[in-house]
Amino acid sequence: MLNIKLRGKYTEESQLIKGKELPAGANQFKESKTIVGMLIKGMIMMLPLILPMVVIGVTRIREITNDFEVNLSLVITFVVMLLLSYLLIYVHEFIHALFYPTSAVKEIWRYPSEDAYFVYCDAAISKTRFIAINLAPAFLLGIVPYIIWLLIYDALPINISICFAILTLITTLMGGGDFYNVCNTILQVPNKAKIFNYGFHSYWIK
Repeated sequence: MLNIKLRGKYTEESQLIKGKELPAGANQFKESKTIVGMLIKGMIMMLPLILPMVVIGVTRIREITNDFEVNLSLVITFVVMLLLSYLLIYVHEFIHALFYPTSAVKEIWRYPSEDAYFVYCDAAISKTRFIAINLAPAFLLGIVPYIIWLLIYDALPINISICFAILTLITTLMGGGDFYNVCNTILQVPNKAKIFNYGFHSYWIK
């Protein structure tokens, strides 16, 4: 019903294009050629958001305790948090897929050479929707939980509070490449243009 399909390993663009031709008048985004490149550039662009989150988080933790020590409980909680963050990579991609039109086919691919996952959908969508699709996972998995943590940080056990805060930062940073897409969209795409994926790149067309 949701038209979300789990695919295997991505190796070449023909797996995505499936013989379709690029529409006339399509304009390719000026963007990085690799997922890692997009992620790094996006993370740099996110610093004005991430740095205040870190500073505020450290301040709140220090309000709870100034006598912090690493113990077995913290190590176990931290390992569980890392495992959860890995599982949330899949949730991240599913959220992307859910924000595309229901009738469109959404494919979730694994890209081993870049150690990454991505959603492919060639449906033409509005600029506003494309921005929402890209921001949704970081907002729902990172920023909103971080805000909730700010409200309850002192009510949680110290180990859980620290690891939960770190997890929200990780899930926010997972959206580095998405944030890069948003910046490119705002700077490059006319307001009434439609955006779509073709192969491993994004395009816009009037």
